[in-house]
Amino acid sequence: KDATDDAYDAAVAACLDAVAKGERRYALLCTHNAASAARAVEGLDARGLERDDARVAFAQILGLGDALTGALAAAGCRARKLVLFGALDDLAPWLARRLDENADALGAPAAEAPLLWAEVKRRLVG
Repeated sequence: KDATDDAYDAAVAACLDAVAKGERRYALLCTHNAASAARAVEGLDARGLERDDARVAFAQILGLGDALTGALAAAGCRARKLVLFGALDDLAPWLARRLDENADALGAPAAEAPLLWAEVKRRLVG
């Protein structure tokens, strides 16, 4: 997991560098990892980019990392939610992989954990 996080953070840094240089780039930073999101916000600040720069936004899956999305919005960042739609048979394998990859998001503060599990149950069972 550490190597994946490091690779993600390096890719975000490269994207932010391109935006800061004025290259025609747009970055949608999709992560449920609060530490990576914080590093990205620090990266915006360090490069002199506005937190609400139209070329940079953050996104999390609806029902996962909602506290992170709220914190990013409160910090002045463009925060988005990925809304899943489609047949359960198509979505379940994808969602299961995201849950496995984002186990740290499921270890969120105790107040958020019941909400996360309720959303997972709603999506899988209906």
